[in-house]
Amino acid sequence: MQNIKLLVSYKDKHKIIRSDIIIPIQTGRAIAGETFEEMIGDDTGENISVLNNRFCETTAIYWAWKNYEEIGNPDYIGFMHYRRHFLFDRADYKPDFMGLVKYNDLSEDYLKNNLNDEEIKKLVEQYDVIIPNRIENKSVNGSKNNYELYKNSHNVDDLDKALSLLINKHPDYRIYVEEYKNSSYAYFLDMFIMKKDIFFEYCNWIFPILLELRLVISPSKDKYQNRAIGFISERLTDIFFRKLYAEKYNIKELPVSFIENVEENKICKNIEYDKKIIPIVLATSNDYIPYLQVCLQSIKDNIKTENIYEIHILGRNITLQNKEILRNSLSDEKFIIKFHNTEKLLSKFSVPHKLEHISIDTYARFFIPEIIGCYDKCIYLDADVIVKEDLANLYDISLNGKTIGASICAVMSGWVNLDSNMKNYIDNEVGYNAEFKYFQAGVLLLNLEKMRANKDEENLIKLACSKKWIFVDQDVLNVYYKDDVKYIEMNWNYEYENSDIRTFQYREMMPLNILQKYIEAKKHPYIIHYQGNIKPWYNPEEEYAEIWWYYAKKSPFYELIISNMIDYKNQSQTKNIKLYKKYKFRFLKYKVLRNILWGNARKKCIIKKNIYKEKLVAVKKLMGINNK
Repeated sequence: MQNIKLLVSYKDKHKIIRSDIIIPIQTGRAIAGETFEEMIGDDTGENISVLNNRFCETTAIYWAWKNYEEIGNPDYIGFMHYRRHFLFDRADYKPDFMGLVKYNDLSEDYLKNNLNDEEIKKLVEQYDVIIPNRIENKSVNGSKNNYELYKNSHNVDDLDKALSLLINKHPDYRIYVEEYKNSSYAYFLDMFIMKKDIFFEYCNWIFPILLELRLVISPSKDKYQNRAIGFISERLTDIFFRKLYAEKYNIKELPVSFIENVEENKICKNIEYDKKIIPIVLATSNDYIPYLQVCLQSIKDNIKTENIYEIHILGRNITLQNKEILRNSLSDEKFIIKFHNTEKLLSKFSVPHKLEHISIDTYARFFIPEIIGCYDKCIYLDADVIVKEDLANLYDISLNGKTIGASICAVMSGWVNLDSNMKNYIDNEVGYNAEFKYFQAGVLLLNLEKMRANKDEENLIKLACSKKWIFVDQDVLNVYYKDDVKYIEMNWNYEYENSDIRTFQYREMMPLNILQKYIEAKKHPYIIHYQGNIKPWYNPEEEYAEIWWYYAKKSPFYELIISNMIDYKNQSQTKNIKLYKKYKFRFLKYKVLRNILWGNARKKCIIKKNIYKEKLVAVKKLMGINNK
């Protein structure tokens, strides 16, 4: 019996197909933001993985050619894509205009009927080569031939250069080039199955052309058109097929499937543990990874139970290096770190917001029920926190049927009593115009089962896009879950009293019942939340900064954190000079106005004069000016 191997290429995370014959391979792994540990990559041995952005799936073909022994030296080698597969069951299909047979998802029936190892063997062994069904150009975009089709879709100069290289290297291919250019049908997709000797002939023929072509056509700023070498590889492969037909090889054309839903996140892939799992989710960007690592260190150091802590990190652009540093510094059998690329999810919508220190990555929390579909409950944390207690105690709090658990936002309770504009916004826009119940969204308990049942993801996205919210997703969550919150102790989300809070006297303006809880949380914080734009890694003199730096000293990013702080201080000095002039002008303005105005207007001027006096003192301290 013949040894057959079919490589299925994956560039992003999708549901994985694997069997004795089918081997998943990550393409472009050398430049990927994440290594898919559950499959081989195209970056070992001799490879061109770093060229994947321009060469597309062709990097997997090159890898197989140069590392053939690594896949068992098969008699037949083939290539398919994560969502496009040959259909081996020999049924009578009616493909669409692109020659594809559409399926909703990778169901068990689909895998059993269409990608069955025994059926694959029976069919493949009868032929020298298997290729996709030919497609008529007119059905694609009305083009009369292949050359016109390429011209209507891409830069035809690139194709001209490729065909010229081909004819110069292989003059005997001229007739097949002309046949391809003038033909009304084509073979797309770079999918095939070949006997070993034909495959090696193909690779020795095509890769010298593609590698030389890389040096004569310029990269494109357009991400799609930058894949030109991948597109041209399809056309050259088509020409190779035509030559095989002319040489009377035994060739079989097969229909190809297209799987519409292949998202891995929709598939529950939970690991069976004999201990309780505490799922913890954080959203971040690559620049924030050093500070997230400090947060994770504090979580791990305060574990007091035998539970499994499963950390899910959501982000769009986290580098492979940073992922490996996080895993190497923290992961073990009880502390498991998983990464989820949210690029596609966040591209679903565009939201306007006003806070510069908050990125769009914060909205990733809307997709948590979808991303970790295995769980009915989880903890969400902002990355700018330090955890001082075992998070199992937070996880065990009952939500009593509510969708989320959160703490009252103590800072906001003082702010609304100090600023009439903010009070108007919270009362009328967010909707807390009776009892103050606005919650802080940096630490949340989430009832994922209920969120899925109510289709909260879709509703939250619509609400986020409906207007410009001042406090972005926190406002959206407050509006949406206003009457569906289990309020938890403020100790679980102590908003540290930074210099802004002291300057604006927010604490003094908190309602008494909230102030008492805030003071108690300050004495015994379970989680310290360094909210706002004043962070301890830039301002080590702030409250509880010493606790943050205690964990930072354990971090592999410690030197980078120090370097970033120095850069920040240098940049801040220029900004502080501008602030000093601004605060001094406003301080003098309200100092004069207090002597002119009367009644409530005078009282407001006195308050604002004192505020800007404190801000002047603070900025002068930062500038090293002696306050006399």
